[in-house]
Amino acid sequence: MAKAFPFLYEGQQRAAEKMVDILVTGRAKYNKRRRKTKKNKKAALNATINVPTKKTPLIVFGNGILGKDLMKLKGNRCGVTEKLWKTLKKQERENGLIAVIIGEFNTSKACNNCEKTILVPAKHTRGNSVLVCKTHNTLWQRDVNATKNMMSISLSTWRGNGRPTVFQRSL
Repeated sequence: MAKAFPFLYEGQQRAAEKMVDILVTGRAKYNKRRRKTKKNKKAALNATINVPTKKTPLIVFGNGILGKDLMKLKGNRCGVTEKLWKTLKKQERENGLIAVIIGEFNTSKACNNCEKTILVPAKHTRGNSVLVCKTHNTLWQRDVNATKNMMSISLSTWRGNGRPTVFQRSL
C-alpha cells in the first residue's frame, strides 16, 4: 500500500486538472471516436491551445460550492469541490480564466423568461423538481431554471447593471 500512495496522490491532482480542462474547453473526458487517431489529434490540439483568443472563459458557481469540506457525512466525498475550486483559481492566475461565485438566492424560484417569482410545482409530478410559471404556463426543471438565472445574474453584473431586483434580498 505504501508504494501505491504516490500514484494515488498524482491521480488526485490529475483529476482536478482534467475537471478544469473539461469546464474550460468543453470537451468530454472520453471520446471513443478519436481513440484511433489520438496521437495525430493531440499534436494539433496542443498547437491550438497556445493560440491566444479574444474570448475569456467565465465559469460561474453557486455559493453552495464552498464549505462542503467542513461537513463530514458518511458516504459523501466532499473534498472534490475544494480541489476543483483551488485548481480553477490556479488556472485563473495562469491562463486568464474567470471563476466567480454567485449567491443562489431565488434562482430556482424565479422564472427565467419573465423574472417573477410565480413558479409553482407542477400538478402531474411528485416533488418540487418540475415547476410551472403562472404567467405563460412554461414547465421548468428546477436546476435548469436556476442555471439560466445564474447566467443572467452574471451577465447583468458583467454589463455593470448589478444584480437584477428579483434575485436581491430585501432588507
